[in-house]
Amino acid sequence: MSNAIRTYKKPRYKPEDYIGFTMPNGDMDVDMRNHTSHLVMCRKQHECWNCGATIERYDHALGEKGFLDGEPVNCWTCLDCVDEYMDMMNGTINQDDMFERWKKRYEANRDVR
Repeated sequence: MSNAIRTYKKPRYKPEDYIGFTMPNGDMDVDMRNHTSHLVMCRKQHECWNCGATIERYDHALGEKGFLDGEPVNCWTCLDCVDEYMDMMNGTINQDDMFERWKKRYEANRDVR
């Protein structure tokens, strides 16, 4: 067992910037109702909805819940994906770079599973 101290992912933006934030899902013809989102500290491991990375216990993530096409949905998105999307919205990176980073992370995580 390693004695290394693990550092946990912390948000780069203010917590209020994550409230009501919605990650794009690619399909805009969905019926989304009662959607809420906020910055959460995970109490257990989750899989990132966007890239498939493991969000470790005590890491921060974007937690979203609501009803999608009438079905209840809870999902978590890692801060790497959320912060890159927010960077793109703020103009610090372009959309192509963001999607390329997401794709690389998704492919790396797919190989791990």
